[in-house]
Amino acid sequence: MRALTSAAAASFTLAVTAQSYPQVQMTYNYSYDISSTSVESLTCGSQLKAQGYATLGDIPHYPSIGASENVTDANSAACGTCILLQFAGNFASVLVVNHTDEGMVTSEQ
Repeated sequence: MRALTSAAAASFTLAVTAQSYPQVQMTYNYSYDISSTSVESLTCGSQLKAQGYATLGDIPHYPSIGASENVTDANSAACGTCILLQFAGNFASVLVVNHTDEGMVTSEQ
């Protein structure tokens, strides 16, 4: 049974690894690097404020935060999602806290 479980896990890993994901345009915005910026300036600000965060620096994932085109309004389910980005073999996770018109926008840090 143990060997069967390991084989099933390996197959699942290979399937996930082989899956392709959409490419999105990614840019940087220095405003996300200013830790004293109020969360009220963000599309997802009301959700962040309700969780007790007042500034960008208060957010646990800071400075790995950014904006996504998937955020449509302050009550968007995309607020607070973590997105894994890959570029040239490197990976970075970004917590979505804001809206952008196209792709992803992250802090420069």
